[in-house]
Amino acid sequence: MKKNKLLLLSLILGLLLTVVLTFLMMSLLSPSEGIIQEIFNAGIFYMVRTYFVVVCFAVLFNGLGWGFNNKILALIGGVMYIIAMSLFPSYFFFTLIQAVLSFIAFIMMRKEVQTINSSPNDTQL
Repeated sequence: MKKNKLLLLSLILGLLLTVVLTFLMMSLLSPSEGIIQEIFNAGIFYMVRTYFVVVCFAVLFNGLGWGFNNKILALIGGVMYIIAMSLFPSYFFFTLIQAVLSFIAFIMMRKEVQTINSSPNDTQL
């Protein structure tokens, strides 16, 4: 069975977002000059932390869905991207593309499974 290219594209974009978020989180943890900057960095870090964790889980489920060619894992990855969008609305556009690609891949995988399971000799009563 062929692997879904849209799910792979969503996985690659998710991995790129994870790398960017990792560098953002590491820069927020670096020491800064003043106490006000330290407090500001800590606040941003705690706001972005849950978003980062949910995006990492979405990328994990996306990768498992692509690797095992499993439509349920692809759906879970898409739902996790939607949850990430609702947690941090200002990063909405960073996860919108991955969510749309995951849902389209889920629909395409569903149609492939239906066409494989139905053979032309089957008669329905």
